[in-house]
Amino acid sequence: MPPTEAPTTRRVTLTKAQLSSEAGQRLVALCIELGLDGEFSDDDLRVLHAMLSGLSGQDIPAVGHLKSLLEDAFMDGMISDSERTMIQKQIERVLPAAERARLAMARSSYQEKQREKAEAEARAEEAENDRVSEERREQRRKERESCADFNVPTEAQLRFIHELGGTLPAGASKRDASILIDQILHSSSSITPRQRMVLRFWGKTPPADVGKPEVSQWMSDWYEEDEDRRLAWELFKESIGDTGNLRDPEQVPFGIGPAWLAKVKANDGEFVAHQTIFARAPKPAPEPKLSGATMALLIGGVIMIFVAIMAGLLRS
Repeated sequence: MPPTEAPTTRRVTLTKAQLSSEAGQRLVALCIELGLDGEFSDDDLRVLHAMLSGLSGQDIPAVGHLKSLLEDAFMDGMISDSERTMIQKQIERVLPAAERARLAMARSSYQEKQREKAEAEARAEEAENDRVSEERREQRRKERESCADFNVPTEAQLRFIHELGGTLPAGASKRDASILIDQILHSSSSITPRQRMVLRFWGKTPPADVGKPEVSQWMSDWYEEDEDRRLAWELFKESIGDTGNLRDPEQVPFGIGPAWLAKVKANDGEFVAHQTIFARAPKPAPEPKLSGATMALLIGGVIMIFVAIMAGLLRS
């Protein structure tokens, strides 16, 4: 592989005498013919090398210089872009000024077109990548819409977030709920007010080194052991009008949970139904009121009956 710059420092430009010779004229004519399109292809360089080999006996330094460069370039079977540019410049170097300018201009024009072509291809590839990416995003969006029912948060997730004191935005997915739970659990190690309300309800006083994650795990295990415990807590919240807005643990009497749990279990569902129905039952309609005139007639009638009874008693 030849260097990117030719090492020779001797004169290799064709002299007037060399240009007037048949060999010199043939060399100039071939270089112009092959290089006017701005590029010396591998085939062009092989043709040039064949002609230079035929001129090896001539006393023309340009012949030996170019022949040596081409032999080094073809040695590894591949010519890089930088090598090709260097060879083209060396070919231009041996030519007279006018021909050198023609080939240099052709080379610059060709390289500019190649740069524009490469930029256009890059833009086209980027546009295609953008199109494919947009199609994939649209496909994922359609897939999410088609299985929206499977992406909504579960009741367990919503309940857990509520118990942790968090709020899930409207339209959030199951994955969003999982992320929010992780964020709540890891954002702070302190026990939340809602957790403290549950602990007070069940008469639990956590150690000082217990934090939010431990309480969350305890609540999950506690309710999993007995679902009636969750029902007892929900009914108690309903009784005090707690819809998730309360944050003061002191509003929950300490240790009242077992009593509510006993009511749930003792009534075998009747207590639950009573609490729910009572909380939602409409108020009875007020009894109709008697007018003043009607009341006077009733009192007069009672008095007349009383007088008649007394008169009968006296006659007897």
